[in-house]
Amino acid sequence: MRRAFFWREDRRRQLEVALRSWIGTPFVGKTRRRGVGVDCVNLAAAIYMECGVIDDFQPPEYNLDHSNHSDVELVIAYVEETKRFQMVNGPELQALVMPGDLLCFNWARSAHHVGVALTGKLFVHVYARHVVMESPLLDRHWKKGLARVYRPVEETIVQPLDVRGGSETVGASVGLRNVEAM
Repeated sequence: MRRAFFWREDRRRQLEVALRSWIGTPFVGKTRRRGVGVDCVNLAAAIYMECGVIDDFQPPEYNLDHSNHSDVELVIAYVEETKRFQMVNGPELQALVMPGDLLCFNWARSAHHVGVALTGKLFVHVYARHVVMESPLLDRHWKKGLARVYRPVEETIVQPLDVRGGSETVGASVGLRNVEAM
């Protein structure tokens, strides 16, 4: 199991500053320039690069209207390939959202729109003919369209600590210790 990347307060503050710095940037497809233009995928990538979740983002070729004519979920495929995100499962996804989570929304035929959670109730995103904005996750439209949630995770693996008879005390109070990922 990997620990959520934004578990530390300083990282959550950095996330908030990064997200809010994009507010008002207009939608421009396949672009990633703060204050000039960005699309939803590049907005999420810019945030995650600025906060240190990912180092680089080279998106696969995509059409802005992809979900109008295909069931293939390009965003999901990319996120699952990176190994820096874990899918969040549960009956009420909205109740499980944490700051920094990548929110994937159904848009036409497939999950094609993304945003980044600012809190468990607000997320930041952009779409055609709009600017980057905060939206309430519990709004009827967004609540209904939420298809998947992916949590950015650290590169270290958190494994159970065997505290039976051992002398290790680091993490013993919660039964966890960090082990470098292979």
